[in-house]
Amino acid sequence: MPTSSDPAWSSAPLALIEAPLIPRPWGGLRLAELKGEPASAERRGESFEAACDPTDGEAAAHPSTVAHPNGNRAALPALLAAQDVAMLGAEVVAQEGPRLPLLPKFLDVAGLLSVQAHPPGNPELYVVLEAGPKAALYLGFKETLDPAPWLARWQDGLKKLPALQAAAGDFDAFNRWSLGKDSASLASLPEALRADAESLRQLNRDTLEIMNRLPLKAGEVLFNAQEDAAGRLSAAVHALGTAHGDAGQALILEIRRPGVTFRAWDHGRLPQRNVDPATALAASPLQASCPNDFKVTIRPGPTACLARCEAFTAWRLAPEDGAPLQRDTQERVRTLHVLEGTALIESAGGALRLRRGQSALLPARLGSWTLTGPAVAVEAAPGAVP
Repeated sequence: MPTSSDPAWSSAPLALIEAPLIPRPWGGLRLAELKGEPASAERRGESFEAACDPTDGEAAAHPSTVAHPNGNRAALPALLAAQDVAMLGAEVVAQEGPRLPLLPKFLDVAGLLSVQAHPPGNPELYVVLEAGPKAALYLGFKETLDPAPWLARWQDGLKKLPALQAAAGDFDAFNRWSLGKDSASLASLPEALRADAESLRQLNRDTLEIMNRLPLKAGEVLFNAQEDAAGRLSAAVHALGTAHGDAGQALILEIRRPGVTFRAWDHGRLPQRNVDPATALAASPLQASCPNDFKVTIRPGPTACLARCEAFTAWRLAPEDGAPLQRDTQERVRTLHVLEGTALIESAGGALRLRRGQSALLPARLGSWTLTGPAVAVEAAPGAVP
């Protein structure tokens, strides 16, 4: 078995394998099929395609495993510790240390995620693989937000949750009702709490009403990036998904950096999760936006840049007529994610074939490589790459 310092690891495309499927209250049932795993009744929301960052709690809990074309396997943290520059590139190591500053995921969204934000300088890219007829997401504010009244309303709502949680009994039924998915009565709640429950349901409606609602279609790309008060490109406040269940389901590739998520509001969901509206709004752009601000127009051709910012650069790759598409790592680590078809990655150090839903790590030292289809894939690299 080769050691983590064997140079063969950094000279070949590496398959990212054993990506965990993470249960989420908003998850669906399509992720297992996408990842080629047995069907399950458990709702899984995301797969961590490439994770190796000890500063991100979830990424650290689910570190990636890679497979060499020769069949050998290795833990990505061990490879980065032994060959940081060869795997990541000198510039990335100088800026980030021996960690992967990307956390790409496949998302199976069948419910409504929390209204959330990320630290400044951390935009996100969403590439839609599949979308139901009512699939959508909420992204940015329709009008410039005065945070004070909304902080007061969300904090007041949070104060009501402990008593409701103690009395609700069936959390799933309560959550469906509070999101407007169920017209059942609140007869199971003590009468003294029913007004509080009604006020939470109205707060959910009002919260979504102040945000842009973007219907989703397969093939669309959205770049969640907006200048904040300091002029830095950051993620706008967002809530992926809808309350329409399977009709609102969407499969999405998300490109982002590792890092904390701040929840501004969680729709009064039970059991109660950590919600910190003050921190979320302090980290976010509050100025008005419109849906077109976030939509990416994909230029025709085999290669199209989808986003370029300080956090990452991403490209759509679609080789034409079976001709190999020439690429180069430019001494900077890349990840590759197949959205359609089957892709063949070839380099001097080896070849790797991937199907839809599979991902690869391209070490910085890999250098020149080619992609042959028929396939559509997304390539991502940390930083603003020319």
